[in-house]
Amino acid sequence: MAKRQADMRSQTQGNGTATFADVLLAQAFDALAETDPVHLRAALVRLAATVVGRVEALDERASESVPASPAPAVAGPTWLEVQS
Repeated sequence: MAKRQADMRSQTQGNGTATFADVLLAQAFDALAETDPVHLRAALVRLAATVVGRVEALDERASESVPASPAPAVAGPTWLEVQS
């Protein structure tokens, strides 16, 4: 597994075209190679952060392609008015 990961890294670093899939797989292989629980946890957190970042980027792209709708009218006092 470590050899496959090293092969992937050298292929993508050689031409400078690392895709999201390349990064995701490399981080997954890093996590799978860990035996120490502390390092495994850190690798899994990095992997999860990468996935969340990708989801957020997809959401942002989707929201840019949809015209913004006006905010709904609020009936009654606002939160700030209630706190006063």
